[in-house]
Amino acid sequence: MANPKFYFFPEPDGSQLVEIDLGEGLAEFFFDFEVERSTAVALDGGMYRTTTTHRQILNIQRDRFTGGEDLAIKFAALQNHLDRGYSCAFAVDSSRAWCYPIINFPQGGVSEVQVGGDPFRGIVGNFTPLANDFVNIISQNPDLVFEQNKVNSTFSSVGWSSSQGGVLPLENQTAFTYNKPAFIHHHRYFPLLKRPNQEVGQNIITNEGGRLFSLSLRLVIDTAQMFSFHPQVDNSAGQSNNWVGEFVLGGPVAGMTLDRSSNGLTPTLYNPYSAIQARKPWWS
Repeated sequence: MANPKFYFFPEPDGSQLVEIDLGEGLAEFFFDFEVERSTAVALDGGMYRTTTTHRQILNIQRDRFTGGEDLAIKFAALQNHLDRGYSCAFAVDSSRAWCYPIINFPQGGVSEVQVGGDPFRGIVGNFTPLANDFVNIISQNPDLVFEQNKVNSTFSSVGWSSSQGGVLPLENQTAFTYNKPAFIHHHRYFPLLKRPNQEVGQNIITNEGGRLFSLSLRLVIDTAQMFSFHPQVDNSAGQSNNWVGEFVLGGPVAGMTLDRSSNGLTPTLYNPYSAIQARKPWWS
């Protein structure tokens, strides 16, 4: 099992990918659901519920991590980036960071899904599903549909392409029929997360005596932005959104970033002469 990692493109420039490797396992990781709902009870006792937005809330904690202040200071930029409303990706096991769009609409009771290329592979690397991986299946809001499953024990990733996807067999039959686009991803990898409003401004790093540092962070999935990378939601998304090979001279990314896919921001191309041009005298 690899270490937990955070990934983000610091905005407003979004010109580089920054990774924070925690260097050790988490002390605590779990998620809850926040659900916007309205429930009514009729005179005959019948209960009727309407739900709209569902959001997963991740709780990430590591007490007294061994990286000390050298690691702690790396989270200052991540906190500022998140507090201003931008996004990050997170993997509990950075070797299992994969997320594929389901390109058919599975019926309840099926044992396999057809998936397209992983649109986030340029951030975390080209990872393939493995037999017995636990997975989440999640559809769009409103009235999000969510279930968990497992990759079939007979599955082999030999010949699997993270840029093309394929047929992914499941250990258990699907519970739901999906009539909206959906993703399937490793159950402890989340490609697009933001900080909830009530947490903004609170330090994600605390310390005891200036020597022992701890991480405590809550994040939520922004499903609208996540699904902007789904090929059935945005025709320009999916396999074309690959940052792997798009680094120019080791500089910024020539393509879309997590926050530049759906916000209408213009991707920044790397210009090695820009710094020189910026220093030109006014009379030139």
